[in-house]
Amino acid sequence: MTRDPKRWEVGSLFHVADFEVGPPSDPRPWDGGILTGSGRDALRVIARLGRHRRWWVPSYFCQEVVHAIASAGIELRLYPDSPLSAALDLSVIREEPGDAVLVMNYFGLRTADDLVVPNGFRAAIIEDHTHSPTSAWARSSKADFCIASLRKLYPLPDGGAVWSPRGHSLGDLPEVTSTLERGAFRKLSGMLLKRLYLEGHPVTKEEFRPLLESGEHSLLGKAISRVTPLSRATLATFPLEKWNTIQTRNFEALVQQAPEARGFRILVPRSSASTPFSAFCVFDEVEECDRVRKGLIADRIYPSRLWPLDEPVLAGVPELHVQLSRRSFSIPVDMRYQIAEMQRVGARLSQLLGF
Repeated sequence: MTRDPKRWEVGSLFHVADFEVGPPSDPRPWDGGILTGSGRDALRVIARLGRHRRWWVPSYFCQEVVHAIASAGIELRLYPDSPLSAALDLSVIREEPGDAVLVMNYFGLRTADDLVVPNGFRAAIIEDHTHSPTSAWARSSKADFCIASLRKLYPLPDGGAVWSPRGHSLGDLPEVTSTLERGAFRKLSGMLLKRLYLEGHPVTKEEFRPLLESGEHSLLGKAISRVTPLSRATLATFPLEKWNTIQTRNFEALVQQAPEARGFRILVPRSSASTPFSAFCVFDEVEECDRVRKGLIADRIYPSRLWPLDEPVLAGVPELHVQLSRRSFSIPVDMRYQIAEMQRVGARLSQLLGF
């Protein structure tokens, strides 16, 4: 793909990407599981089993996902965890029979060793590997269930996965719903038009943005859906290990251009073997975070806020975590970008920070 320099940008939803054929990535952690229409559907596959009456969810987590779990009829409780937590000791949870705990590998920063399960812990463990679905942790997991929203990391119009490292039954495979099928088609249409836009063709953002946004929204229907045949087939062609290498390379290129500064830092993986999902930027002050974010957007670099906690679904989210969500943003480093682009992003970030 040849990009029009006048339409250069970083971030936002995926376009249809091209890539060279790479070595096979099999086996993949979700082999033997179910490919669903979305990550939320993956969680709802677990919920519909009826094995766990109450779920513990991290206090720093996507509130739309929390709402989806609650809508499935699951009783929810919060436990303290965030990207700034060095490790996750599940002894903070007062579990009871029938409980499950949802564990998050924030931005691919953690390893399996960061999860501390006390002796005698009775709650089922559900691991969310959305940010690093082929990590060593995901591959060697001993959890009851694992899930991932594959469309968040890969150029797919739809797609999620659920699997059970411990071999629990996941029930019958869901069918593709008409709602998800229509949403995936609209999103794919937007992805195609966005690619044409980036290549310099006479396509405007006003033509593809509504398709991307409405398509994304339509993926989140009430009925559980299987992944579309298109996304299933496309996913099988992706050279995931090669893309992991590109992400790590891109992350390092960005970080080298934007070193840690007073009042600012980029969180780095616990292990050199981990693949970072993005450059998660943390500021000491909300105002400084807003100023830098606006400066990046003015240069067509579009950070994401992962995740807003201003209106949490459950009461009791620590104010420290609410503030963290306001003074942080995430810059993508995925396979769409070259080293020079990440260096440009890092240089602009460094400039806004006063270097």
